Amino acid sequence: MKGSRRGQSSDNEVCGFRDETDPFNIPSDYTWADANEKKRRIKVKNAEIKKHKKQSAARNAENGGHKLIEDLE
Repeated sequence: MKGSRRGQSSDNEVCGFRDETDPFNIPSDYTWADANEKKRRIKVKNAEIKKHKKQSAARNAENGGHKLIEDLE
């Protein structure tokens, strides 16, 4: 039969969005972080990284500059 749509999906099924939720929907429990909050979080994170590096350097100095197995993990 010429012009028949037998064996083909409808437009909704082709797109794959038939019963899915909106991917751009923002959850109701989401809290926005302003620029000052973001800066504060970055400072805290950088301080933790710096602290960890100092501790690793101190351990390496105690061991004659050799890395321990736990430092590699």
